[in-house]
Amino acid sequence: MEKGECSMARIYHYTKINTLELMLQNGTIRLNALKNMDDLLEGRSQDDFDFSHYYYASSWTMCGEESIPMWFMYTDKMKGVRIEANDNFLSVDADIKDCHIKNCVDDRVLAFKIHSKDDDGFLVPVEYTEEKPKFLTGHPRGYIAEENYKIGRVKPMAWAFQKEIRFLLQGMSMDNIAKFGDTLFQKFMNAAINQYGNDLEYIDLKFDLRKWKDANFILGPNTSDDDLQKVKNMLSKYIEGFTGCVKKSDLQIRF
Repeated sequence: MEKGECSMARIYHYTKINTLELMLQNGTIRLNALKNMDDLLEGRSQDDFDFSHYYYASSWTMCGEESIPMWFMYTDKMKGVRIEANDNFLSVDADIKDCHIKNCVDDRVLAFKIHSKDDDGFLVPVEYTEEKPKFLTGHPRGYIAEENYKIGRVKPMAWAFQKEIRFLLQGMSMDNIAKFGDTLFQKFMNAAINQYGNDLEYIDLKFDLRKWKDANFILGPNTSDDDLQKVKNMLSKYIEGFTGCVKKSDLQIRF
């Protein structure tokens, strides 16, 4: 998927109703550490580096059709909700001087985008392959982190049904960064390469709820009419001028 600044593709996220309520109450999206993802191999490289506790993701899908596996896996056995929103609803505010992200809720968080030659590294499609990225590559002057941008972008083929696209950041708690390095980013990378501890489980990013004014919400096949009304009430309360569609899934499943 090629993404430019004017892209207005739709992306989808399966979650629990109470999690949606927290998103609306706080105006935040949570990026969880890769170490807490359902794929236990997330964040690992060929050369045995484990970056699962330095990389953070919010998982969405590019598939507009309802997915029974994702309903079951991520919405409390189909009792949750699927969000449909424009892919540019979430952005990062990077500091001009050292590029760290400024719209994190927690001031202790030191986070950066993961740039590559092809994109800005924030919203990226997942590549499905059996080959892990190689973090350090040999160089006449030593080793360089040539493929670190691939960490968090690749998953085994068994997960290809998800057609995942994710918001992705790298970072850690300010309490854990290395003391050596000329910039905050260098201090972070030195800490990551040397496998410093990191107690940061997630990164919450602030976003403008008005970007969800035209979002759509489908409730899972195992939800009730009361659940539907609850979600409608939440959206009316937190999103001024909401014009999106809210309905129950058309899937008919025996429970």
